[in-house]
Amino acid sequence: MIHTFIQQIYMNQPLAYQKHDYQKLLNEIEKDAMSSQVYCLLKKYGKLEEIPLDMRNRLEQIYKKIVFQNLIIKKEKDDVLKALTEFGIAAIVLKGTSFAERYYGHIGARPTSDIDVLLKPDDLAKAKEIVISMGFNVENEPIEGHFHVTFSKYMPGSIAPLMVELHWNILRSNTSVLNIEEFWAASTPEKNNPYIRNLDPQHEFYMICLHGWRHNLDAAKYFLDIIQMCEIMRVD
Repeated sequence: MIHTFIQQIYMNQPLAYQKHDYQKLLNEIEKDAMSSQVYCLLKKYGKLEEIPLDMRNRLEQIYKKIVFQNLIIKKEKDDVLKALTEFGIAAIVLKGTSFAERYYGHIGARPTSDIDVLLKPDDLAKAKEIVISMGFNVENEPIEGHFHVTFSKYMPGSIAPLMVELHWNILRSNTSVLNIEEFWAASTPEKNNPYIRNLDPQHEFYMICLHGWRHNLDAAKYFLDIIQMCEIMRVD
């Protein structure tokens, strides 16, 4: 049902479900943690008035929580990037609040719970020192063949810790032959900071597909990311 519902939103078709069907939809949306994505899409396509008031209020309630949470994460992300820049470390931000703003048009349109940063292997040791100095604790040491190390820090008023993942790749080296240097070569620097770079659209699209694949594409939210990139990039 959720796939038909999403298709109807994008194709701007009328939404006409029975009340119990809307409840099923809401349950599935919340189970897949995509309330803010759906809310923003309904708002973008002018369809909020087509769903029941209680469903609309519930989606908006969760959306507002995501906005608040993502604003905090964005602040922490900016602090991490500033610290890396001060040491001349190049970095590419993966997914997160940057992805939400770029492809959904709003910082609260897509939930996130961590900060993913792609670094060059030679900069990893210094970057680890930097995030530890900012109050993050090592969650796990690098696993052989893996592609990132994780740090965490509890934020005031938060139940779950904020995670920082320092990546040197986006796939396990023992399961792929991906050349991460191609991602770096095609990336572009931000206007005011040459150390902070953005993936080019083609590599970002590939990365977001891989992100969903690593989660077995087991939730509609992963498809939404892919669809939304196609919409913004005008990909057929």
